[in-house]
Amino acid sequence: SWEELYETENACCEMIPWVEREECVYDNAAVAQGSGQFFIDWVNEQCIQDCEGPAPCGGIGKSWEELYETENACCEMIPWVEREECVYDNAAVAQGSGQFFIDWVNEQCIQDCEGPAPCGGIG
Repeated sequence: SWEELYETENACCEMIPWVEREECVYDNAAVAQGSGQFFIDWVNEQCIQDCEGPAPCGGIGKSWEELYETENACCEMIPWVEREECVYDNAAVAQGSGQFFIDWVNEQCIQDCEGPAPCGGIG
């Protein structure tokens, strides 16, 4: 992985000091169910469905995310990514390091693991 890993959530949060401490660690506490449309995860260069649940859902997009009606419309916005690689599928097989990495798009520290928050997938 190309993300820098930090031993603790505190060490990670210190790297993004402009984010309030209580907002820093990923908690997956979104209450909205999402639009069902797609947005671009620019860090991973994939289209993610704006919803909770199994892939291609990837959580609720932030209010500033541009939404696209279909995965095709979304993938057209990142044409350098192969079509079969474009849509988020959560196919990571590794269990992760348990350390933390910074999600620069959402400005949060996420634990490198599968499971409930603060785990946010494999970095």
